[in-house]
Amino acid sequence: MSRKKTTYPRSQRKRVARRRQLLEEALAISSNVGPRALTMQELATRLDYTPGAVYRYFASRDELLHALRDFALEEITGRYDQLLARLTADERVKRAAPRPSALLMLLAMARFYVRLLDELPEHLSLINYFMGDAQRAFEEERPGPLLSVLDRIARLFEEAHRVGALEQADARERALDFWASLLGVTQLEKLHRTFDAQFDPRKVGPRIATTLLQGWRADGADLKLAIALLVELTSNEA
Repeated sequence: MSRKKTTYPRSQRKRVARRRQLLEEALAISSNVGPRALTMQELATRLDYTPGAVYRYFASRDELLHALRDFALEEITGRYDQLLARLTADERVKRAAPRPSALLMLLAMARFYVRLLDELPEHLSLINYFMGDAQRAFEEERPGPLLSVLDRIARLFEEAHRVGALEQADARERALDFWASLLGVTQLEKLHRTFDAQFDPRKVGPRIATTLLQGWRADGADLKLAIALLVELTSNEA
């Protein structure tokens, strides 16, 4: 029996679309002038709205910033979920042995994250701003999309531990270490643009991910197979 598609009132659909438009424009402003310079007045001016119209969607600038942060994280996790679905459905991945397959998913996650510098640069820049600014920390009680990122990475480590690809450890701690390393790597982008290729996060990120997995007792042969498969799966990408 097919499930009936849920439909929402036109007014609700319009409100959701308008809110997304505001967030997309706020993200563009933030990318150009920095989150600290983002104001309700500037957002209203850019869209030819009155400030009161913006306040109908966000009660304050802080609420706007937090919504913008969550919007960026949701876009990133949505893009990652699409990648994970493609990988798990690929016949080459299905044919791979469990241990190389589990390591492949972690290496693919690392590659995905540093490639956000090219694919979703505005989103990643905003996340880095919140992570580095103590006054704009992820301070509210609800976990929000931030913890959903860690949950996704932790599930990859849980699978790697389950199949024996890595030594047993706390998956959440491993996920945090892994993600923190990738966050740090993305900060090299300015050095890469200013100096030379040795600072390229797109190369440093996968290298650090491999080093971490080696330190967590990944088998060398399993890692080699995982890396080779990742290269094969991404050979047609720009």
